[in-house]
Amino acid sequence: MTNVFGGSDGRSVVKGTISSAAFASGDQFVIGYWPQSPLGPFHDIMWLDANDTRTLIASSREAANFITSTYHFDHVLVASLHVESEGATTTAWTDRWPEAGYAPFRSGAHSPRPATSKRPSQDG
Repeated sequence: MTNVFGGSDGRSVVKGTISSAAFASGDQFVIGYWPQSPLGPFHDIMWLDANDTRTLIASSREAANFITSTYHFDHVLVASLHVESEGATTTAWTDRWPEAGYAPFRSGAHSPRPATSKRPSQDG
């Protein structure tokens, strides 16, 4: 677990994991999995696209307000967001990608594929 200080008071602590991924397309993602926070559990995806547009997808309006009190975004979406983190692998998915302009993760024409990030092994 990672402790992160944030919120408008600069002293709030959230505990969880942060995972990131970058792609040849220029898209970059940071996925937050926060089982412990002053708000209770929440999740978020911070997305920087190839045009340097910053989009936040948060699991609740409270989480969006908490995050945007520390970071600036061009777009903020509150969406049903599911995040799982099992140490080396974090997986996130939402049905709201089309509202952000396009769905960066697709498997076939109709079935969205979750964003998955794996951390390097510490063993070798």
